[in-house]
Amino acid sequence: MLASLILGGLPLIIYPFILLADVMSLAAPRSSGDRKLLSFVSRAFQIASLLYPAVYVGCVRLALGSQRAGREWLAVAASALPLLYLVMVGLLFKLWTRLSPS
Repeated sequence: MLASLILGGLPLIIYPFILLADVMSLAAPRSSGDRKLLSFVSRAFQIASLLYPAVYVGCVRLALGSQRAGREWLAVAASALPLLYLVMVGLLFKLWTRLSPS
């Protein structure tokens, strides 16, 4: 459980840079020629990456509370959730790059 919590916390080291890039991207005006699906996927990726610290902190609290309560299975599941969330964010990024015109 501890290893997955540490692995899930490592992306927080670069989070200030991600925050800066996402805020600038979200504040940029959209062109009228953008495809709707591309616009949706890019916004979803940006918002999902912005929310990662909240997801991580919530899962850490759930994991530690579950471990104290003796529910080891829930603690292990909660500690793995940030990693699954990162996979989902990575899939959104891959979809965004696939949809972007070259």
